[in-house]
Amino acid sequence: MSEDLITLLIDDDRDDRDFFSMVMKAADPYIRCRFASDGVQALRQLNEDTEMVPDIIFMDINMPKMNGMECLKELKKSPKLQNIPTYIYSTSSEAFMLELCYRLGANGFVKKGTESHPLKERFRELIHQLKQ
Repeated sequence: MSEDLITLLIDDDRDDRDFFSMVMKAADPYIRCRFASDGVQALRQLNEDTEMVPDIIFMDINMPKMNGMECLKELKKSPKLQNIPTYIYSTSSEAFMLELCYRLGANGFVKKGTESHPLKERFRELIHQLKQ
């Protein structure tokens, strides 16, 4: 795995994408952030762009067109994409929803927040795991 990791955030909220990028860059200045605004766009990018294979994916649950659970289900069907670590990145942390996401193949959950420090530490931890 190269030093420059690629992360993909699938989220329809521009402010959340901007905040994610800022905190992720603070966690690792070498990370390259890519974005999709919904599951349909993400799957199209991932399937059509042969060079777009992220090292880690984060996705919101609540999105238009295709929500995070539907997108996760489709990602895990693809031999090209099924082994990419995928984390739910959402304010929604209801137990039944998280359980369903884990059953669909999510590797974990990262709660969205407005404080950058705890989020930065969580991102650092996940990046460190990837680089091992």
